[in-house]
Amino acid sequence: MSQVGYYIVLDPFVESKALWFPVPTNDCNVTMSNYVKWSLSNGRNIQSRNEPSQFNPATSPLGANAIDPLPPTQRKGLIAVSSVASVSLVAICLVLFFLTYRFIFWRRYYRRYIGYNQYIVLVYNLAIADLIQGLGFIISLRWIATNSIHASDASCFMQGIWLQAGNPMSGVFVFAISVFTFLHIVLDFQLGHRKFVGVIIGLWMFGVLMVIIPIATVGRYVWFPSVAWCWITTQHPALRVWTHYFWIFAAQFLTLLLHAIMFIHLQRRIADCVVLGGFNTGSLRRLKRVNGYMVLYPVVYITLTLPLAVGRMASISGHTPSPTYFCVAGSMMALSGLCDTILYTLTRKNSILCPEKRPREESRSTQRP
Repeated sequence: MSQVGYYIVLDPFVESKALWFPVPTNDCNVTMSNYVKWSLSNGRNIQSRNEPSQFNPATSPLGANAIDPLPPTQRKGLIAVSSVASVSLVAICLVLFFLTYRFIFWRRYYRRYIGYNQYIVLVYNLAIADLIQGLGFIISLRWIATNSIHASDASCFMQGIWLQAGNPMSGVFVFAISVFTFLHIVLDFQLGHRKFVGVIIGLWMFGVLMVIIPIATVGRYVWFPSVAWCWITTQHPALRVWTHYFWIFAAQFLTLLLHAIMFIHLQRRIADCVVLGGFNTGSLRRLKRVNGYMVLYPVVYITLTLPLAVGRMASISGHTPSPTYFCVAGSMMALSGLCDTILYTLTRKNSILCPEKRPREESRSTQRP
């Protein structure tokens, strides 16, 4: 009677160290896969072991270099993730096209260069981070097409890079928007343009560093099938925490803290102004309204990213959620780009320090006949 046996490959060149491969067996005769034969010929140590039928390489603590074929539930989940990511990517590309056009042809619409509006520049960079994250999720279309996920596939490597960079950088720029709002409302301060550009460059260098560290530490196969898609293998929890989730949770906490401080600060200023009968009440109420708009970015970011972050942290503690959970959480995270696009569309006219619009008469007079 035909049974399914499992081979564990102890690979000194792959940091996951132990990989399970299902191999059909007939009595004592074993039909080895090409990978197992290659492993033997290249000095890998292979041990045989029978596993129960519910063995799932996607959730095995030993890891797996392939999920083949995809379980039906996971396949449906990846279809949902890639569909949401596709919609978000279209929305993000539209915003980036619109802002890029305005950056280039700013004289048609503004009296001063729009690039001096730090809020717009931060939103532009947030859109780029959302684009990178969306590209990571859209790679799931390949897993749907092949009905499998393989660590040796170049798409797995690219998906790991995109997701490793996109998610934290989205949080970083949401936090940067909060810092910008805090400096303006509470401290009445704004960075000079050159310093601001230096900060933007520094933030992106930080994002690149968070991608380089795992690859430099582990090597090519730091990105493995991780329950639902490719990311850092479970054998490296420290890399998961310190190059990814620590910064996500830090950005979430600090962003909420800043907005709480701003809310209290504005409430006190409005109350003092009313008592003293000042004439700045309207201006302060406008700042409060702007703060309300700005707080939507961290609220949306935290709402959409927290489920996946909690799931990954649970995996580190040994309580891995189901592929269905990760696909639902991934779909929520893939919505980030679409939601940020909607927020920008609704709040851009109320942005702080928005460059003054060119009057229609002046705009018409400057146009060529």
